[in-house]
Amino acid sequence: MHAFALATTGSGGFTLRGSLNVVFAGAVAGAIGGILLVVIDRFLPQRLWLRGVLFAAVCYLIATPGFRPPRLVVFALFAPAFLAYGVVLEWWWERGVRSRRLTSA
Repeated sequence: MHAFALATTGSGGFTLRGSLNVVFAGAVAGAIGGILLVVIDRFLPQRLWLRGVLFAAVCYLIATPGFRPPRLVVFALFAPAFLAYGVVLEWWWERGVRSRRLTSA
C-alpha cells in the first residue's frame, strides 16, 4: 500500500491506524466478494480461467466508484490485484466447494 500511496499522491507513511484500516477494508471487501461469488456462480462460464477473469471484472466494476483519487494510475495499479483475487478465488472455489458437491452427490 505504501507503493500505491507513493505512486498516486507522492507521499506515504506508515501508521497503525492506516494499516488497520486497509486490513479491515480488505476483509470486508473479501467477504462481499465471496458472497457475490455464491450469488453469480451459476451464471459464469465453465472454463476456470474465464470464470476468474469475469468474476474479477465484476468485482472491479463494483469497486471502481470507491477508488480515491479517481485517476488512471489508481485504476491501473488496482487492476492486477483484482485479477489475482478473481482467479485465485475461482480456483479455490473449484477445488474446494465444487469438488465436495460432486463427491457428496
